[in-house]
Order: sequence, then structure tokens, then C-alpha cells
Amino acid sequence: MTLERNVSGEALRDIKTGLLREGQRAVAIIKTAMPELDEDICLHAVHLLFSLVAGHWPMSNPSGELRTLLEEPQFVGFNHDFEGFLRDALVTVFAGIASPDR
Repeated sequence: MTLERNVSGEALRDIKTGLLREGQRAVAIIKTAMPELDEDICLHAVHLLFSLVAGHWPMSNPSGELRTLLEEPQFVGFNHDFEGFLRDALVTVFAGIASPDR
């Protein structure tokens, strides 16, 4: 969202069009794997996962001075494994949306 503040309307349209296309593709994949879910729920899952990825990627991939700082023993707890986090997030999101109590 920060980068989107610094680009033209035309570029934003292109970005969002691509996101729509990829979101629709993701919904179709989820729907194939979990046919009991309706498309609105699948799209909700895609939005949840997108926000998790967008938020966690920068935390898992620090640059410059922050990367150096996080190598110090007292700060290693701030280091995150992106793939492990995403796997756990996927399991949690899909368990939640597939729950009969939803």
C-alpha cells in the first residue's frame, strides 16, 4: 500500500487488474480443492492470505541496518521464517473457513 501511493493512476489500474486476475485464479484453485465452499468465502480467504503475506514478507526479509541488528543475540526473536509462517497461516485460515461453526 505504501508503494501504491507513489505511482500513477494508470499504473494502479494495471496493478489492481493483475491482482483481480490472480485473485480469481486463487479462488478457482481453492474452490477446486474445497468445493463445499462458496466463491465469496474463497475470495475472503484470498484476501486474508494476501494481507498476511503483505504484512509478513517485510518482517521476514529485513534489509540493511535492521538485518544487521537482528543478527545480535538479543534480537534473534524478531527473525521470522516466512515459509513456516505462511504454512501455519494457510492451515489456520482454511481450518477456520471450513469450520461448520463459521
